[in-house]
Amino acid sequence: MGEGDGYGCKIYFLISLEGILFLLQLVLGVIAFALVLSHEDSSLFSHYGFFIVVSALCWIGALLIIFFHVIGCCKVKILGIWQREYSLWIFLLSYSLSYFFFFLFSSALLSQWTQGSAQFIIAAICGFILAIVFFILCFIYYRRVRKIRLTEVAWEGDKTRT
Repeated sequence: MGEGDGYGCKIYFLISLEGILFLLQLVLGVIAFALVLSHEDSSLFSHYGFFIVVSALCWIGALLIIFFHVIGCCKVKILGIWQREYSLWIFLLSYSLSYFFFFLFSSALLSQWTQGSAQFIIAAICGFILAIVFFILCFIYYRRVRKIRLTEVAWEGDKTRT
């Protein structure tokens, strides 16, 4: 295996743009989750339940993705380099796109039901910032998927002509 292809600690992920965005997801997700959950009117089955679930899944997902990147699981060649990269980026693109819409709508709903509470207002602002972060990640992953797909189509075309 070449350098960067095996298991091992990959701390340099945390200082990349993608790593910084995932750390921001983790921090803002925990803050938004804690702010909404600590209010006395909020529970899982109240108006705020959707935001609680979305923010909890956000920081748990960010923590898992950071963990898998840091221990090097995202760099292991299992099914070949093309299949591994394409599958990973498609998954992360769908993950980011889903959470972009989840946070956009849940933050809009939360801002409707703030009741003048500073906790809800700050949590809604964190949710809107997270929607922007997920939109940036959608753009990054779309460009990667598109590049891999164009490279694969060009390679398949060259292979069939000979």
